[in-house]
Amino acid sequence: MSAAASQESGLKIPLTYLASNLSESFAHSVAEDALRVFFQKGKARANRSLRNAIRRHIRIPGFRPDRTDRAPQGILRQAVVESWCQLEDLARPILSLWLEAKKPLAEQLQAFLREAGVDLEERNPLSWEEGIPNYWRETDLDEWVERAREALPNIGSEDEVGLAIVLLTGRAPVSDEMYEQFTATFSLWDQWLAELRRLPPEAPEWERVDDFLEAVQQIYEEKQRERALHLQQEKLSQVIQALCSDSEEWVRYFQLEKCADWSAEACPPDQITEALQMLQELQSAMERYGELDSLPRPSTVREERILRQEKEAAEERILALYEKLSGWLLETGKTGEARPTELEVEELPSE
Repeated sequence: MSAAASQESGLKIPLTYLASNLSESFAHSVAEDALRVFFQKGKARANRSLRNAIRRHIRIPGFRPDRTDRAPQGILRQAVVESWCQLEDLARPILSLWLEAKKPLAEQLQAFLREAGVDLEERNPLSWEEGIPNYWRETDLDEWVERAREALPNIGSEDEVGLAIVLLTGRAPVSDEMYEQFTATFSLWDQWLAELRRLPPEAPEWERVDDFLEAVQQIYEEKQRERALHLQQEKLSQVIQALCSDSEEWVRYFQLEKCADWSAEACPPDQITEALQMLQELQSAMERYGELDSLPRPSTVREERILRQEKEAAEERILALYEKLSGWLLETGKTGEARPTELEVEELPSE
């Protein structure tokens, strides 16, 4: 693969899109590593940026908004870990501080990529106020991750190497479909620029160029918001499909019939991030129920009571998450009748 596999673009992909595609455990690990540097007084600019973002966006009982950064480290850590993937203001300093925390890994990858002829992004993520500067195919990133880990044994996990490459190159991984859409857009820009260059200097169109540029900026900002929403919806759709596929047995067992009609497009835009978190929680709850269900039969009444209570708690959480998600993910006209309050589940077929 050539080093020119990415696209230089005016289209910026939100850092929150990148963050939302990290696994939950790795996203938490990224924040923990970044906060460790923050608490140890890392680079002044990144620390200042994160401190200001915490004051703007994090609310902690007992602390004024302009003093939330002074909350006990454990409480502040939990608040930031749970919020950073949803807010650009937090994502920029968190990712910048994470690179600082992973400095040996970053330096090795930087040297490897430069030697391989890959263009590197000169600006730190802290400066990406409009989003990730460029993009490339997800498969291209996967290939570079594999090559780097082969060339640099024990450098780090796939997640760590992948994220570091994205931040060092300034290229967000996108699906083949999105890549083709973005590329086609630049062909259109080239056509329009050619038309402008052909206009004579005395053409009346130049008299309204300020109005034109203002209108273009407004359209650009609107489309950026639409693009961010599309990226979130695409991620949400993938998670819905994975849940229905990976947990098919438990979806049937708990009679979660509405899952088949869940749609990412039906979800209110301001609820997408929470819906993603709840889908992950639903998946975990069903996995936990499966673990409890596969335990050997308790040997005492007390053990059986404890197991039954744990299973009932898991059942209630599963059904509560299901109803909440159905309220967001079902299109109008597909909500169906309300689910009865009594727990009615099928018996799983015996092995």
